Amino acid sequence: MNTVMHKIVEEGNTQSLQKVKTDEEVKKLPRRDIDGGWAWVVLLASYGAMFISSVTIYSGGLFYIVWLGKYKESETKTSLIGSLSISMVCLLGPLAGGLAHALSCRVVIMMGAILSTLGLLIAAYANSLDVVLISYGLLFGTGTAFIIIPVSIVVGYYFSKKRNTVLSMLTVCAAFGMFVSTPTTSFFLDKFGMTVTFIALAALQCQICITAVICKPSNLETKCNKKTKEFLHRAKSKSKYLRHCVKWLSIFNIFNNISFVLFLLSTVAWNLSQSVVLIHLPHFIKVNKFGDMHIYLAMCTFSICNALGRLLSALTAGKGGLDGILIHFGSLGIISVVSMTFPLYSDIPAGSYFLAGVTGFYTGAPNALMTPIAVDIAGIEHLATSSGLCYFASGIGYLIGPPLAGFLYHHTGVFETSFVIS
Repeated sequence: MNTVMHKIVEEGNTQSLQKVKTDEEVKKLPRRDIDGGWAWVVLLASYGAMFISSVTIYSGGLFYIVWLGKYKESETKTSLIGSLSISMVCLLGPLAGGLAHALSCRVVIMMGAILSTLGLLIAAYANSLDVVLISYGLLFGTGTAFIIIPVSIVVGYYFSKKRNTVLSMLTVCAAFGMFVSTPTTSFFLDKFGMTVTFIALAALQCQICITAVICKPSNLETKCNKKTKEFLHRAKSKSKYLRHCVKWLSIFNIFNNISFVLFLLSTVAWNLSQSVVLIHLPHFIKVNKFGDMHIYLAMCTFSICNALGRLLSALTAGKGGLDGILIHFGSLGIISVVSMTFPLYSDIPAGSYFLAGVTGFYTGAPNALMTPIAVDIAGIEHLATSSGLCYFASGIGYLIGPPLAGFLYHHTGVFETSFVIS
């Protein structure tokens, strides 16, 4: 059994899972849908889908206040809704990537658009917080994951020469969506109320179905998916048990790449730092009685700097520019220094702005470069898997960061310790 198993795995590794040489393979494919023509239509549609999804997913903080007043539940339970929806987007990354690899990006994006729209419509007419938790937290979060990850993957398949740039700009669209979400959602909530706001967001989210129709499989996507299916088909003829084993081995083969594993750990680290600032910095400002206006200004500073960080890194990294990995680890180093020295300047309001700005800018940079770096390290044939794992690592960082910071604050009585550890 072990001998047969080893033979199948070896055969798969040497034939079906061999690395696709990006420059060489793409040159052999028909050029009509790579780096031109329909690729630009797919790019615009994908940017629109990312922007729309970000506007909706980052509105959870404003709905939190509305839910508190309407359902009269505890703050802990109410805050879980927004946290769960964002975490689902990240934690379901491997599943979304795997489905995109098996079914095509177009199918998964369509599934995501339908699920997220349905979640928003149910939340609009929910009569209890539990229904909102399921509809907005789980259903909408799952649908958004099925949009964001495949959108990143399909753009990577359609571009070769400017792949890193277009993938980085995709995250810039997310940053602008985050920036636009606050004033837009606030206007609708003040003018029309929660139900109409959810319906309007659902109508906006439904437009992503058009993106799904546009994102037909490219030649490169078809080629990569075909190689995996051929590999699994050969394994099927051996044994049903071995087929499942080889299937999982083909998925987790990427973990043999030590460089990629270390990159995932660094992704957990910067998301942990970002989550602590986003969740606990407003509370820190309130506890220190700097004033509510300082909370708003600090969060605006974070959003603007985050968008700038994504944009500048997208424009400067890549061929002929700065090395993406150098920018990634340099950003993490700067965040570490600023966080560790926060107790030295935490007693003045400007200190909170400085922490928010620096953290926003230098987490925006690795965010924009996350998928391009993953492709460079793991290879284009692992685009779907590596992209999903990167989002999963981001979700782990978000799950660990806020509870860890809250635990440290509870036992030390000071916020500075939480920011230093982050």
